[in-house]
Amino acid sequence: MVLSPLLAAIAPYEESREFVRNFSKNYCLIHTECSMEVLRERDPKGLYRRAFLPSSDSEHIPHFTGVSDPYEEPGNANLTVHTDTLSENEALEGILLTVMTYIGPTIHNYLLPVQPKPTLPQ
Repeated sequence: MVLSPLLAAIAPYEESREFVRNFSKNYCLIHTECSMEVLRERDPKGLYRRAFLPSSDSEHIPHFTGVSDPYEEPGNANLTVHTDTLSENEALEGILLTVMTYIGPTIHNYLLPVQPKPTLPQ
C-alpha cells in the first residue's frame, strides 16, 4: 500500500499550489478560511496584532501573509473549512472525510465507516 504525504503549508499564491498539484496524482487541497476578526481574537502569540502595528513600530511584522502581503484564495479547493463558524468536530469530520476519499477506499473502510460526504454550513 502506498500512502501520499500530507502537508500543511502556507501557500499564498495560486501558482505555487498549481506547481505542487502537477507533481501529485491524488492532490487534495483543503483551504481553511476564517475572518480576520476571529483570527486576531484567537492569536495566542500576538502576531496579527504586531502585523497591524504602524511600520515605524519596532514590534511591527512586515510582509505578513494576508495582512501586508497578498494571499490568493484558492478557487478550486476540494474543501473549504470555515473555521470561524464550524465547531472543531465539524471541521475535523469534513477534513477527515475529504482526505479519506483521496487516500482510497481500502484504508478509508479500515479507518472510518463509509459515510456520505458532509455538506458543511457556510
